[in-house]
Amino acid sequence: MHDVGHYPFSHTLEDLPPDPEGRIRIQRHDARARSIILQDRDVVTALRDAWGLDPERVAAVIDEEHPPADALGRRLAEMLAGPLNPDRLDYLQRDSNHVGVPYGRVIDSERLLQAIDFTEDGSALAVTPKGVSAVETIIFASYLMYREVYWHHTVRAAQAMLKRAAADAMRLGGLTQEEWVDLDDAQALSRLAEAPPPSTRELVGRLAAPGRPIYRRVADATLADIEGGKLPRAVGELLAEALEAGYWEQQALAEDTARALRRAGVDLPDHGLLIDVAGRGKELFFEVPVLDRFGGRVVGTTADPSISLVAPNLSRNFDRQAKRAQLLAPPERLEDVRRALGIG
Repeated sequence: MHDVGHYPFSHTLEDLPPDPEGRIRIQRHDARARSIILQDRDVVTALRDAWGLDPERVAAVIDEEHPPADALGRRLAEMLAGPLNPDRLDYLQRDSNHVGVPYGRVIDSERLLQAIDFTEDGSALAVTPKGVSAVETIIFASYLMYREVYWHHTVRAAQAMLKRAAADAMRLGGLTQEEWVDLDDAQALSRLAEAPPPSTRELVGRLAAPGRPIYRRVADATLADIEGGKLPRAVGELLAEALEAGYWEQQALAEDTARALRRAGVDLPDHGLLIDVAGRGKELFFEVPVLDRFGGRVVGTTADPSISLVAPNLSRNFDRQAKRAQLLAPPERLEDVRRALGIG
């Protein structure tokens, strides 16, 4: 039930913030799940009759903004959405296996299960000292999966194109937000491919075309790259501004740059330049209380360098090295754009 509120393309659409015109207001998937659990007759019937569960209680456990009032309910919500939640343990290992990389396999689930407990007041999951290394394996696996898989530049480019295509369809006509609700990925792509905005049709067409001519990197930079002056000044300033800007401000920056490039002779539509920022609002780091023994008192957290050096150091590296801004353009215009921007 935790994922019943997801939209097509998982979190890609959910990441779209409200637009200035008020045409896009994407509800969080857990809040949408709450509505489905309470209002969908089939779901309500299954929960009550087949499983003997109260839909209100199930919805409260899932929706982080409306948690259960009782202690047991809060424990269930903590287990589902806290730092040591089974969803994270599952997707890191499953995605690693399906993609064919070893990163998710470093998680020591067996050791974690041998060391996990609740804090004395029952409000949070914790580990004994034996479990600190297991928590570190989760943080390390998360770091590697985000840096090398989830935020791989090609993955991010495809997501940026899809997000822009969907945003234009909702803002400019052809597909309302409400129409997304019951579509699967294939249906949503089909609808986007026929949507009125030319930008939407072209971007989706590229994603579905033979060879997939996905946008490629004109330039990309981490915060460390920008501070180190590794890019031409104008490009570095553009990406530095993008790292601090919201989604719609980033798209405005990209469109302004595309228009400037057109004036310089580069054949590029407004949607021919996209800015993508991986990691905005994402924090790798999470604190897990550490107990002196099972059923004991909290003696610190994994944020404490005296308990773990891995967690705080990886978190710092994550902010400076893994989070990055990309300037993207069609592959057939890539060299023209780079020349015009002074990128060797």
